Amino acid sequence: MLSIAKLRVGQEAYHLSGVAQSLDDYYTGAGESVGQWLGGGAARLDLTGDVRPDDLRAVLAGLAPGTGGLDPNGNQLRTTARRVPGFDLTFKLPKSASVLYAVSDDPRVQGAIIDAGETAVREAVAWLEREAIRANRGSHNKAWLDRQHALDPNNTTQWRPQRITTHGVVAAGFRHRTSRAGDPLLHWHVLVANLVEGNDGRWSAFAHPEIYRSAKTAGQIFQAVARRELTASLGVDWVRGRHVQEVAGVPSHLLEVFSKRRAEIESWLASNGRADTPQTAQEATLATRRGKPEREGERLDAGWKREAITHGWGPDQAEQLIVQATQTVAADPVGEVWRLAAVGFDEAGDADHYERAVEPEEWIADLLRRDLTQTSTTFTRFELTEAVAARIGTGATVATIDRVVARVLASDQVVAVHEPATPAPRGRARYTSRDMLGVEQRLLAAFNATNTNQPLIADIVESAIADRITIGIDQAAAVRTLCAATGPVAVLVGPAGTGKTFTLDTVRDAYERAGYQVIGAAPSARAAIELHAGANIPSRTLHSLLVAWDRGHEHPTAETVVVIDEAGMTDVRLLERSINLVRAAGGRVILVGDHHQLPEIDAGGGFSAATTRTSTVAELTVNRRQHAPWEQDALAELRAGNITIAVRAYLDHDRVAVADDRQQMVEIAIDRWQQARGDGRHVVLLAGTNELVDVLNEAARRQLVDNGELAADLDGHYGHPGYRIGERIDHRRNSDLARTQYAQHVTVAPAQ
Repeated sequence: MLSIAKLRVGQEAYHLSGVAQSLDDYYTGAGESVGQWLGGGAARLDLTGDVRPDDLRAVLAGLAPGTGGLDPNGNQLRTTARRVPGFDLTFKLPKSASVLYAVSDDPRVQGAIIDAGETAVREAVAWLEREAIRANRGSHNKAWLDRQHALDPNNTTQWRPQRITTHGVVAAGFRHRTSRAGDPLLHWHVLVANLVEGNDGRWSAFAHPEIYRSAKTAGQIFQAVARRELTASLGVDWVRGRHVQEVAGVPSHLLEVFSKRRAEIESWLASNGRADTPQTAQEATLATRRGKPEREGERLDAGWKREAITHGWGPDQAEQLIVQATQTVAADPVGEVWRLAAVGFDEAGDADHYERAVEPEEWIADLLRRDLTQTSTTFTRFELTEAVAARIGTGATVATIDRVVARVLASDQVVAVHEPATPAPRGRARYTSRDMLGVEQRLLAAFNATNTNQPLIADIVESAIADRITIGIDQAAAVRTLCAATGPVAVLVGPAGTGKTFTLDTVRDAYERAGYQVIGAAPSARAAIELHAGANIPSRTLHSLLVAWDRGHEHPTAETVVVIDEAGMTDVRLLERSINLVRAAGGRVILVGDHHQLPEIDAGGGFSAATTRTSTVAELTVNRRQHAPWEQDALAELRAGNITIAVRAYLDHDRVAVADDRQQMVEIAIDRWQQARGDGRHVVLLAGTNELVDVLNEAARRQLVDNGELAADLDGHYGHPGYRIGERIDHRRNSDLARTQYAQHVTVAPAQ
């Protein structure tokens, strides 16, 4: 993949000092190969071949090498404290390729792997030069522009802000073989100087945001080209890996053995209670960074081979993998792209996974549905390029990827959603699929529909309200609004703590008194269970409800009311399909949620649109969960996105405990949890990572054992060694066999 970091002044010294001074240094891991110049800009400065330290220092300082301190424009450089010297682009081969390089005894195999990486780096950098490396011209200073216009009204266009193409980057590539933990990790650090020549002949810095926007795409291009080169030279096949495709046949357990650096990062994240995101992973990388270990007189590859052999996969197995590799590069690379994964079953019932040839339009439909509009309703050309590069299993050249991208964009299934009159910057114009457009149009039609149903008789509604003496004014108003709906869709907006389920229980009662069947659905089983328990509405996941309808069970009718809770977290496709099935039967749908809370995991926006397009919208406004006025205000600020104000309120009222370290944090959390339980309150412990959840759970269990609430001895059950009598368990999987649902609570009892 590709990661990008800004270079600090003098940071190039690490790469220059890391160059091996002898063959012994190289083979023992005390040094790496000399850097090589890359990019069109380097060639225009006559920088080719091996990187000389003085030349690299010069270009990173914004100078032309050998000019005695002048920039490439021939001027004395005007330095600023904020100037960025350049960027470190790090390209990594798949871990399996690095392991194969480390374990193989065949120098031809090792050479082919290195060559594949070198080619992939060159092609990825060339793609970045073509697509992302731009120079800024003109000025954003309005007062200065106005003065220029006053001086010469006919010649001010050249001063307007614009981005122009360039002749490429000035970059130095350094190949490294190891991670900082000493494991095999073939990767390239490409130091890109903040110096480009624009198409107007002037040298300057380049526009930094574009390189970040295109990083993921460039990373996938690197991977695709590397796969293509390795398939062509070694005949290897590929399988889906954790982040990228891996060489088929290299054992996954060996990849874990040689991933000590990743284990260090995960350990840091866990010990600091941090979620694993690109940002926190970068923070962990810097926090745990250390010098690469040197092997005392031992060849680097000898140590790797010895470690691999102890784990059952050494040079003999690596050689066998290469001997048996028969994959080839297709004569018609684009024609070979149009294949989709399929599965068949033999007479014994065993699955046979294979690829079947399909027409281009079928492949495009699958790409659009699964890769581009699954989690977002629109995509850019860069995102399309990334998806295409990732999909081509045996890899591809940039030319092949470009041809496939052009074919997809030419398809009638793709619709441009940007304004043609004001074209977006290169690579940032947005597209969607005709399928997604149809989903959204059908959903909007359902939202806009009116006068398809009769409102409930007012006396029935008032009777249901009157039976609930604690109902609030806003809740009663919401019930009346939802029961007076004449369209197929009504909306209930309910922020946390406003009493949604109590309100929905009243709505259910009113509709059932009028002869309707009320059923519930939600995107998660936990939400469905809570809807059933709180509003007395029989509920299930939206997926399972649609499956039942597809199989001809429990079809909606004109007397059906479907309440969809957490609609703001529901995939727009599921929302559209369920609403229109109910609408076609003459029934009603009530969407419940809060569009200011968590968004949809998959492509969304449906509930937010419903709040502005549907004629019937009710909103609960009174916070009933938090009683203190300050706490109600803090929650409102949190909902509005004013995080700083909300956290300050919690700090001022001693609702946030600041610990010196994680151990103290856990102790404080358990102590407050225990106090709340002692006060008779229902309380849960939340954490940002599964590892920290485990730590809190274990600490809570020890506390419960000390309290005498749990048995001290462990009892095994179905092979699990860690259950105690009295333990409460939350299920995290649905299971028909065990008759459990996600989020269902059970308590371990003695055997009868």
